[in-house]
Amino acid sequence: MFWRTAGFSQPSPIEAILERSNFTLEDILDEDDLVQECKSLNSRLINFLKDRSVIEKLIRYLVEPPPENADVKRRYKYPYLACEIFTCEIEIVFTTILEGFELPDLLFSLLDRPVPLPPVLAGYFAKVVGSLLTRQTVACMHYLQSRQHLLGYLVRHLGTTSIAEVIMQLVGADDQILMFHSESLQWLGETSLLELVLDSLAPEHSHTVHANAAEVLTAIARTLPSALASQLSSPMYLARLFQHAQAEGPGQPQGMVLDVCMALLDPKRATLYARTGYMDAQDQVVQPGPPPPLVHFCIRQLETLVPQLPSSPSASGEDSVLHTTYGELTPALGTLRLKIVEFLAVLVQAVVYRAPNLKPEMQKELLRLDAVYKCLTLFFEYPFNSLLHNNVEMLLISVLESGQEQFLNHLLVRCQLLTALASAPLHVFPKGGKMSMRAGYQGHITQLGSRISEMLSRGDSAALHSAAKDNKAWTQWIAVGLKDRQQLENLSSWSCGRPVQLTDTGSDQEEDPRSDFGLCAMAN
Repeated sequence: MFWRTAGFSQPSPIEAILERSNFTLEDILDEDDLVQECKSLNSRLINFLKDRSVIEKLIRYLVEPPPENADVKRRYKYPYLACEIFTCEIEIVFTTILEGFELPDLLFSLLDRPVPLPPVLAGYFAKVVGSLLTRQTVACMHYLQSRQHLLGYLVRHLGTTSIAEVIMQLVGADDQILMFHSESLQWLGETSLLELVLDSLAPEHSHTVHANAAEVLTAIARTLPSALASQLSSPMYLARLFQHAQAEGPGQPQGMVLDVCMALLDPKRATLYARTGYMDAQDQVVQPGPPPPLVHFCIRQLETLVPQLPSSPSASGEDSVLHTTYGELTPALGTLRLKIVEFLAVLVQAVVYRAPNLKPEMQKELLRLDAVYKCLTLFFEYPFNSLLHNNVEMLLISVLESGQEQFLNHLLVRCQLLTALASAPLHVFPKGGKMSMRAGYQGHITQLGSRISEMLSRGDSAALHSAAKDNKAWTQWIAVGLKDRQQLENLSSWSCGRPVQLTDTGSDQEEDPRSDFGLCAMAN
């Protein structure tokens, strides 16, 4: 047991059972310290568990629902312990499972059941198959390659989140599989898996199926340049993807489709966003640019996406009013419009920094649709939506650094960016609110103003320098408002706490123990 120490050992009750001439698997499963003994690699117990008949019985506990008159142990305890035994990842047990086809066929027989699967058994199945894919990747892939019909069964149960997680791990969402066994994933490109997942986005399917299918497609996009991801980024599959998004029906997964496209445009960003929930506009890494056919296709889709920005995402009525802690939003921004703005930001960022030869085409379409102006209008219309503000900031910074004079003139003349930043109200009074509040976009305005000031100091653009020089509101804001805000947010000038900075050259030096960080002065 895990509490054993040198010189003192308390025998486990399992040892007494293994000493008996006649005992059953249920006798072993009834012992409380079974999982601990498996993790401690009890040799006698493992010799018993590696027997094919024992493994078969454990798998049946996982995939076969209990009889109606079964007791509590058969219903709950035995399936749970069977799952825990397999997820201890005992090598000899996994080897025995994958030696032939009988035991894997029995394990995957759970997928033969009609939709929906029992959620508990589906969860156990996902944990066991996930462990097999991680520990026995090559053998497990060989089995699935010889049983390709199982891919269709997996997609049929895509509405069960546990099964969706199995598919995501299968296509390479698991970093370990993608890093060490990427060659084992190439055969998936020769199957109909991608078509089956795309068909799951059809309007007749439920919202859960749409969400899980989009997660799987996003996981595929992150595996570029794998065979599946290369197929997904081709015009034929992209056309099918947007065809489902624009089809009429009870459920339209347009926002989820945009998530997939954003993952294709920038797989690195998709991975970071999934882990941290935030991606700064400056966090750029050197990576291959997006495939040109993908960018061309995304640019063509702007004609149907951008016109949706100024309109309400829902019909008039109660659904268009969102009650918040600070007041009412009429209409609410909506998930779709937020996704469209994020899609614009990712597309412009991908083209500006990683596909500069496509800048003219993107600039022409964005100017024709007046996309940047519409995004900036939403920026001020919803002063407390930080996700929207972050995406618009990324979009504006990418446009500023694009080096396209026509694009920059659009920001300065049509969008009146300098005036908008300088005259943005510090406090707003929300509709239905009780008091004025500090606008939530102020931090983003400070960052945009600082970035433009840096560009002016470097002399990056004559048009920008001329517009700033002739704009009195901007000049006054730079000298007073922005300067005061920068001093307030300068961490190195804080006398209390002194937050650690990456650029702090003295962070490795031993601090003076007598320093009180100015606490005495503040107290006085």
